[in-house]
Amino acid sequence: MNDLFWILPLAITGLPLLSALAILLAGHRLERHCDKLAVASVLASFCMSVALFSASTTLPQPVITSVPWITAGGIELHAGILVDGLSSFMSLIVTGLATLVLVYSVFYMHGDPGYGRYFGYMSFFCFAMLGLVFSSNLLLTFVFWELVGLGSYFLIGFWFARPAAAEDAEYQRLKNPNAAGIDERYLSPAYAQKKAFVMNRIGDAAFLIGIAIFATVLAESTGASLTFNTMYDAVERGAFSSASVFGLSGSSLLTLAGICVFIGAMGKSAQFPLHTWLADAMQGPTTGSAIIHAATMVAAGVYLMARMHPLLTSDTLFVVSIVGATTAIIAATIAMVQWDVKAVLAYSTISQLGYMMAGLGAGAAGYSAGIAHLFTHAIFKCLLFLCAGSVIHACHHLQDMHRMGGLRKKLPLTHGAMLVGTLAISGVPLFSGFYSKDAILEASLRQALERGGVYWLPTVLVIAAAALTAFYMFRLLFMTFYGVPRDADVYESAHESPATAIVPLIILSVFCVGFWWNGGWIEGLMRSPAAGETSVDSSVHMLAVGISLLMLVLGGGTAWLMYIKSAVSPKKLLAFTPLRAFHTLFIQLWFIDRIHQNGVVPAVKRVGRALWRFDASVLDRIFVDGWALLLRGISVVARAIDNWVVDKLVDAFGWAAWTAGTVARALQAGQIQYYVCVTLGMAAMVLLGILMVQ
Repeated sequence: MNDLFWILPLAITGLPLLSALAILLAGHRLERHCDKLAVASVLASFCMSVALFSASTTLPQPVITSVPWITAGGIELHAGILVDGLSSFMSLIVTGLATLVLVYSVFYMHGDPGYGRYFGYMSFFCFAMLGLVFSSNLLLTFVFWELVGLGSYFLIGFWFARPAAAEDAEYQRLKNPNAAGIDERYLSPAYAQKKAFVMNRIGDAAFLIGIAIFATVLAESTGASLTFNTMYDAVERGAFSSASVFGLSGSSLLTLAGICVFIGAMGKSAQFPLHTWLADAMQGPTTGSAIIHAATMVAAGVYLMARMHPLLTSDTLFVVSIVGATTAIIAATIAMVQWDVKAVLAYSTISQLGYMMAGLGAGAAGYSAGIAHLFTHAIFKCLLFLCAGSVIHACHHLQDMHRMGGLRKKLPLTHGAMLVGTLAISGVPLFSGFYSKDAILEASLRQALERGGVYWLPTVLVIAAAALTAFYMFRLLFMTFYGVPRDADVYESAHESPATAIVPLIILSVFCVGFWWNGGWIEGLMRSPAAGETSVDSSVHMLAVGISLLMLVLGGGTAWLMYIKSAVSPKKLLAFTPLRAFHTLFIQLWFIDRIHQNGVVPAVKRVGRALWRFDASVLDRIFVDGWALLLRGISVVARAIDNWVVDKLVDAFGWAAWTAGTVARALQAGQIQYYVCVTLGMAAMVLLGILMVQ
């Protein structure tokens, strides 16, 4: 039976990798069949994930299968597979959603010049995320963590040849005239993928520091084993009590290590202030956005914090909750004023990720709530993005909600699916989001009532974010599908998507119904490894439900009054100076992007140039040219060594790369007759050599 728990995860992870390699290496020879290969491989992984999840529900404890990986300095690390309720269900979500997105992509990406490359990238992305899900130790998790980042880099910059928005005539034609907040000189697929890469490297630097602290502390007690279960046991036995790193020990050191790992999760899961890359990631295909936002890239940070949860001190958990709640409210305020249908969903994702972090930060009671919201959000956010793709396709790539309206008559099935997704994310009873969001609110509220003081801050923020979520999602729904058409040309040409797009929407809509998530089964399945029994207070539960419903009515009702009944005009509201100031703040994305682009980036460049000048003008003159103050002859020799040995040695690597590239280009001429001549020439040379030897 135990063989099942390493064979199935290997097959689940390996099939998308083989598909990616076949598609990307075979090139145009698989162009017509790459979609079938990608869908078949991920669908097979999904079927095996179902079998694995069914088997894992009866496991009394996690199953870890490992092999020796790295041995150095007397320390041996293992690469292994971890199977438990969390990893098996996450695998089920990733492969299930990926299958539906790939089927949808057959329609959405049809005719794109990079059609085959797209399916190769998607398969690689699935492989990387599944590898992260099943990783049994922290270092191996980091390896797949970086591969997930690479996959997102490929997808975000898929249309890398497109110009920046400021120079893109098609973008300028379709955008809202009042668009603001983003510097369009830096809004392009190529720049967006670079931005995502850099932002995540900031978080990953801290992540590596956290890994180093854990490895250093655990070296004596566990041989630096970073397997999660081993780490749980070592910390519980007090491994950090006798260790000292950076002058810290005990809970202070464990808090530092946990916060460093969390900073890595902040980058991957787009938490304030490292969140700005995710909105720009919309420059990739909408289907790529659906899988990035739903179950892979951004979910990786939340998944990591769930794995690390037993190792997090109360101080670390408070940092997690306050950062998550702050992210939730900032992103929600930005989403409520966006004009681009995809931008609303992008900032919605950032806000919902903040919700998950706030749940995880609420202690043992919030652990299962945060994980449950990770799963429910994956489904309804995938649904919402695919619905947005259907709308964009129907409107001939228009994304401005102000030019839509009345589309429910033209797109009845897409409208129905979008309605279900909106009800789910807004927390309407009988839909999936109601159970997971209310659980987060309940856990946060319980913690605030027990501890008081600053613990009320994240609670108040998530309550406010709940109202704003209902507002911006119903605003999107009403502006897109209801009212009178605001652009006759767009309305007349709109049409429903084909079955390959509609069937995934219907399937996702079914799983947004609360029936699947009610009953408390997920709380028992996803219990934190270090959590004891949590008390159930029915009064707190009812208070949380009441507050949640009140926020739903407040947010959704305001959107209904403004965009359906026209009882409140947005333009008249902006006549009030305080509201106009807040609107400017929100539409300018809280000026965070501007601060990064116009403040942080130039400052870093200036520091880099200053360090270069210091090296060239001070260090070189002291340690090389400065020798002339003592011995003029030595100065000449030192300068010659610096110029003709050190510099030329560095230059040699560049020349070698240039020469290799030149030779490779000459060999890859792209002409059949050239290849035939080279082949015959090489054969003749080999034959001549054989004859000479004889």
